[in-house]
Amino acid sequence: MNDTKKLTEGALITGVYLILLFVTLVPILSAFVMILLPLPFVIYTSRHGIKPGLLVVAIASLISMILTIIYLPLTLMMGAVGLLIGHAINKKRTAYETWAYGTLGFIGGLLFTLAFTQVLLGVSFVQEIETIATEQVDWYISLMEGVGLESEESVDMEALFIEQIHYFVNLMPAFVAIIAVFLAFLVQWVSYKVLNRMEDKKLYFPPFRNLKLPTSIIWLYLIVIIASFITLDPNGVMFIGVQNALIILEMLLVIQGFSFIFFFTHYKKWSKVIPIASIVLTILFPIFLLYFARILGIIDIGLNLRARLQKNK
Repeated sequence: MNDTKKLTEGALITGVYLILLFVTLVPILSAFVMILLPLPFVIYTSRHGIKPGLLVVAIASLISMILTIIYLPLTLMMGAVGLLIGHAINKKRTAYETWAYGTLGFIGGLLFTLAFTQVLLGVSFVQEIETIATEQVDWYISLMEGVGLESEESVDMEALFIEQIHYFVNLMPAFVAIIAVFLAFLVQWVSYKVLNRMEDKKLYFPPFRNLKLPTSIIWLYLIVIIASFITLDPNGVMFIGVQNALIILEMLLVIQGFSFIFFFTHYKKWSKVIPIASIVLTILFPIFLLYFARILGIIDIGLNLRARLQKNK
């Protein structure tokens, strides 16, 4: 009886996923529905575990591939995210552990999608981005020459722009990781809301002010900074890896800095407008304020400021 219920629910979940997949064809709804695609797999896996969830993802992937090969990488990515988040919920992991699971699912899915499009479809997103950016640079340089810019100056500008394009392309792994973190949070947040409504669960993210990254982040950041000062080949794998790691770690430290601002304002019983305003101002004036938030995050982790404040309370 239990197996029959699992199969019936699995078929229903697969149907719901396919309906959502078709809705993504509607331009206005596609962005919103993309966040909902992992949801059927999250619900099913959180109820029945990873093995039945794998079977449902496999069936959904097979049907997607039959419909069109383009749907296969999307289904595998959403299936991986749904499986990992659902598995974490099933095993009663913390919200932040579940977030990490979902992030890994998106990173793996995005990398698979890039490899899939390049190997089977002959389309390289990295090369496409580089080509489009180079074309824009050529157009801009020709425009500047048309208004009287010296040819020598235009050559220097073009070389500088091309160098920046290559640098941006080399940082694609870091951008993929940042996108994965953001998308995993949205999917998990929606999943919590739906499961709380459907099954009367009490899944939630703890207050942002309580976020505390492990102390090892500081040591890892220090190692990466030292590595960044070593003379490395700008086109080498080591250099690219260090630069990507630096961006990801700095992003984590900035998040920790914002978390401390939320904690401190709560501790002082100040208005909630203050931490929100700090985020808005950082977005508007990132050059200085991002650096300040990162330093604050380092101090918070390294000196355990929260414990010191609570001890003196």
